[in-house]
Amino acid sequence: MDLNTIKEKIKKLLTMAAKGTEHEAAIAAKKAQELLMQYNLNPGDFAGGDQAMDDFNKADAELIDKMGKKIYWKANLLYQIAKNNFCKAYYSSRDGGMMLIGREHNRAICRHLYEYLTQTIDRLCQEEMKKEKANYARYREQMEHLRATCPDTIIHPEPSWRTWGDGFRSGCSDRIEQRLQEQLKAQERDGIPEAKVTALVCLEARQKENLAIQDYIKRAGLNLTTSRVTSRVGRDGYSAGRAAGNNVGMNRQMGAAGGKGRALKGC
Repeated sequence: MDLNTIKEKIKKLLTMAAKGTEHEAAIAAKKAQELLMQYNLNPGDFAGGDQAMDDFNKADAELIDKMGKKIYWKANLLYQIAKNNFCKAYYSSRDGGMMLIGREHNRAICRHLYEYLTQTIDRLCQEEMKKEKANYARYREQMEHLRATCPDTIIHPEPSWRTWGDGFRSGCSDRIEQRLQEQLKAQERDGIPEAKVTALVCLEARQKENLAIQDYIKRAGLNLTTSRVTSRVGRDGYSAGRAAGNNVGMNRQMGAAGGKGRALKGC
């Protein structure tokens, strides 16, 4: 496949990343990201008279999740998702939520993965909390029967389910964040073998994207100091959340490179 054909394919993918449905946009953006690295190209190579492509040549910022105050587990998760996908996340009290800086196709990947993971964590939390409530109800019933014959029986109070849920979400998010860190380290060491992208090419691509991000930060006059934040959470819920985080699927959500992901029309 000659370079002009590759460029046309990437151009179609970038266009789909901007205009397709959310799921199609994320898959197209991921494929474009891999091809850009594989052939050592830059979104700037597609600029020149085409406003849509010109927009891809510079980083921009968008509000990803509007929240009244910082939700720590969500913030930490987005920080790592952004780092893995050539973007930068930060909390803005002025804008009222979590912001994301990066080129459009990289932000599309982050948007999709963040929405999928936060919704999955919330769903798993509700499912596990329902089981825990049922377990406590059985425990309470058994202990009440025992107290009838042994008045000194101590019955542990019902947990604060709000605290338990906060702990679960934090634990699950922390474990997923750790797995994302492991993925990034593997990419820095091995590249992306299935997409024929070496570790050196990944490093060069990351440097290019960081320059685009720093250019936006300078243009916008931002002074960012993002760092991981922690909060006190329920121990039992946290442990259950970390265990659940081991089984959350991530790669298949984006379609593994070179795999049998959902086909994109016209690409």
